[in-house]
Amino acid sequence: MSNKNNRKAIIAVAILLVLVLGAIIAWFALRPAAPERHPAAVTEEPAAAAQQTAEPAEAEAQAEPAEAPAEGESAEPAKAEAGEVTITVSVTHADGSEKEFVITTEALNLREALEQENLVQGDESEYGLFVTTVDGEGTDSDKQEWWCFTKGGEMMMTGVDDTLIADGDHYEIVFTVGW
Repeated sequence: MSNKNNRKAIIAVAILLVLVLGAIIAWFALRPAAPERHPAAVTEEPAAAAQQTAEPAEAEAQAEPAEAPAEGESAEPAKAEAGEVTITVSVTHADGSEKEFVITTEALNLREALEQENLVQGDESEYGLFVTTVDGEGTDSDKQEWWCFTKGGEMMMTGVDDTLIADGDHYEIVFTVGW
């Protein structure tokens, strides 16, 4: 009888071991990726990547004459300084009008970059800034109005305080109604 109980105990321990190993493997496979490092922290850039980045900017500069920015819009700087990143922010207002802002900054996160340009205001919370006003237009929570933030068309899973920015990022801020 004890031989039978020993076998059952060994099988139970083996099953438990397999489940624990499976859980560990699943955790490593499904854990969130580490946040991207700010490009200013990288000290060397491969020459090929630098060349690819420079060529489209030069081609655009030659193809289109410089225009004065519309009221409230930022002018694109000629060249970014060392440690600076340039991001683009498109704002869609309640009336459907759109504005695009090109921001060159040394900020590490989206909040700092947007506040540098006085583009956002809001309320502080335990989670960071809750944006209520973008480009001078506020929302009314009683009407279920809010600002939807996306990056490259994808809904952001972090707030503006926790969103690290990188050179060339494109963000969209859209006036939205309804939860």
